[in-house]
Formats: sequence, structure tokens, C-alpha cells
Amino acid sequence: MNKNDSSASFSFRRNFFRSLLRHLFVKPFLFTIAAISVLVLMLFVMDQQLELNQLPAIINIRSRQNILETSELTQQIRAKLMDNRNGSSGSLKLSKPVTGPENADRSQVGQPKILQQYFKNKTGGTFVEAGAFDGEEMSNTLYLETMFNWTGLLVEANPSQHSRLVAKNRRVAALQGCISPSGQPSELQDAKKLMRPGQSLNFMPLPSSNDPSVIFCYPLLNILASADLLEVDVLFLDVDGAEPEILETLPFEDTNIKALVVECWHNGSLVPTNCTATTERIKATLKPWGYELREIINNQDLLFMKKDAN
Repeated sequence: MNKNDSSASFSFRRNFFRSLLRHLFVKPFLFTIAAISVLVLMLFVMDQQLELNQLPAIINIRSRQNILETSELTQQIRAKLMDNRNGSSGSLKLSKPVTGPENADRSQVGQPKILQQYFKNKTGGTFVEAGAFDGEEMSNTLYLETMFNWTGLLVEANPSQHSRLVAKNRRVAALQGCISPSGQPSELQDAKKLMRPGQSLNFMPLPSSNDPSVIFCYPLLNILASADLLEVDVLFLDVDGAEPEILETLPFEDTNIKALVVECWHNGSLVPTNCTATTERIKATLKPWGYELREIINNQDLLFMKKDAN
């Protein structure tokens, strides 16, 4: 074999092996890369399509919330808020100063400590407490504020107790008024009925009056919107008798309340209630919105949490 034949044979073998390698390795590798790329592209398109499908609902929710937050009623409530969430009013002025965890909890039966077991001692959370009294005695939120840096909104109907609350410089927004059990703005008269903590707010609305004892009641949804708390970690609801009606008239689709602590036993209430019947009624109201009854605290408070809250 001459030199030219030998060179041609070597070139043939080299090209043959190169071609074989391309068929055995390079092309399958490129095919795999191409297949993966197509798969990723398909998943991206599907995800984008899913987001597009969800977009009308998201826009609808945001539109409703924007309308709610800018509504005349919400603006009226916002104008009444005493907002100290930034702490500009100065340090706390409690009748019994907080010296540590051992005396920070002023609640009746340790509701905030039990709640924090589910929130895993969350810091920087938000709360709404309806029936806040003077912001210290029997407070469900003082412990969360002082020990875990939570803030939020306190609602108290009684004018004198509300004044005491504001004077304590709690790092919260405070509203003097009550929550309407009808879901519509209303009024109730005779503030003397509200002198004791835990008295019922479930009164029939009466005609308008210039009497300073008239208490204005607002829908809970507008109250939440006025304080920018449509999304909130916990709602404490202690209005002795009106809890079921308030929850039944709340449009939960416009809110994101992760937990609720609802009183169902009312000692000395003007509206006697059956806690068992009340519990079942509230459970039926909250279940469609994804809430589960996690605990009954001391046979008087119901702790509900959203399934995806933790």
C-alpha cells in the first residue's frame, strides 16, 4: 500500500468514527437538550396561561378593595381613627407597667399566649381587637404588642373607655365606635349600657339623635379598610352576643384574616347565648372560607385558623 492509500484509509476511519460519535452521543445529547428546552417552554406557557386565567379574579379583588378603601364611609371612619401605630405619642402609660412576659399578658384566660403557639411566636404581626375596653384591663393584644412587636387596631364603643385607651399610648390605631351586626351603618343609643367591659353591642339601631351618648356602628369590612387591615393576622371579636351576625355579614372574599378568636360565652351579658349553638353557627359560617376550629379556650373563646395560615 502506498502512502496515498494509507492516508486515505486513515482519513476514512477517522471520519467514520467521528460520524459514529455524532450519532451515538452528540445527536442524542442535542436531542435531549432540545426536548428539555421544549418541556421548559411548555411549562412556562402553561404557567403564564394559568396566571392569565387568574388575572380577572385578581383584578376583580383589587378593584373591589380599591373601591372599598376609597369609599365615603371608609373615609369617614378613617377620619375618626386615632392612629399611633408609629409610636409618635410617646411611651406606654399603663396603670401597671409591663416589666416582662410574666405581667405583659392582661387577657382573661391567656388567649394571646395560646394564639402564639399556633403562630410560633411570630414577631411584627397585626391584630384587630373589637371590644378593647381601656386597652389594658382584659386586653387580648397588649401582650402581642409589648412582647412581640405586633400592632393593629383597637375598637371600643364606650367613649370614656376609649379616652382611657388613647391616653395609654398603645402603639395602635384606635376607633371609638362599634361593629354593626347588620353589615350596614347604624346607631345605638345610651352609652351607659356600655360602661362595663363585655356588654352586648347587639342593639337595634334607633333614629338619629344629637345626644352625645349615641354610638355609631360601622360594617366590619369598612373598619378594616379604614386602617389598611383587610389582611390581618388575628381578629379578636368580643362583643357579647353580636359575633355570629357580624361574621355572617362580613364579605370574607375581600379580606385575608388568618385567625379569629371569637367569644361565645358571655358572663352577665344583656343577650344570653348558648355557647354550643353559637359555636356550631359560627363554624358553619367560617367553614366555607377555609377556617378550622383549632381550640376552645377555657370553654369561652373559639380559636379559628385558616387551613393555610401556618
